[in-house]
Amino acid sequence: MFRDLRRYFYQYFLDKELKHFSREAEVTNLKEAKYVGVLFNATDSNHLSIIRDYVKKLTKQKKKVKVLAFIDEKNPNTNLEFKLFSRKNIN
Repeated sequence: MFRDLRRYFYQYFLDKELKHFSREAEVTNLKEAKYVGVLFNATDSNHLSIIRDYVKKLTKQKKKVKVLAFIDEKNPNTNLEFKLFSRKNIN
């Protein structure tokens, strides 16, 4: 019962705060985009050079690029220049 009450108030206050935020989503193509997100599987290190080249290409086109790499291991031991997540970060 306490958990349900807590969840109710949490949702109530969250909904109340979210009413103040508005966001206009817009569909665009890559040519017109200002920001680009790249999500890729970094388990195979051969993909890294391809991604680096692609990020360079996008940056030369004056795009702001964010890269997120997934490594299919429980405890990755790597020094990537990209932010990464692994199985350890997923339920």
